[in-house]
Amino acid sequence: MALLVLATLVAVGLVLVLAELSSPCGALACGTVPEPVIRGATAQVGSFTPSACQTTPDVATCRVYLGGGDNGTVSLNVSIRGQSQGQSHQVEFLVYSSAASYVSFTSIPSCAHTSAPSYEDQGCQISGAAVETFHFSFVVSKDYGDATPRWPDSISVVMWAT
Repeated sequence: MALLVLATLVAVGLVLVLAELSSPCGALACGTVPEPVIRGATAQVGSFTPSACQTTPDVATCRVYLGGGDNGTVSLNVSIRGQSQGQSHQVEFLVYSSAASYVSFTSIPSCAHTSAPSYEDQGCQISGAAVETFHFSFVVSKDYGDATPRWPDSISVVMWAT
């Protein structure tokens, strides 16, 4: 009896190994799970040259040099990694500044937040394989100080799928 159980287990194991080797993407799954990712970001303050931001798949951090009265925009490029045609995803953002007492966000996407979001909030839809661009505009209080010298700060955007 024990020999029969052992032979059955060996046969099942062999079938799984052969299925794994013969399938182009494995016996259990094929491909990656589609997910939204940040593809790049830039920050523009006033008339200064735009600067590239450091990004991971779900966070962009932009080093900016600010002065009182400045305004600027962070632009974020998002797409779906592993996207299949006809699929869409919803994302939300949290945006904040290291100079939070002086930086106010004046125009952000409807799915973006400057504080903790509500569970009922709707995300922004991303569909297809195209890159979507989101803009986060801000203004710096005159109380921050003169425009010269400019002070280094950062603006960060966190993204998550809903």
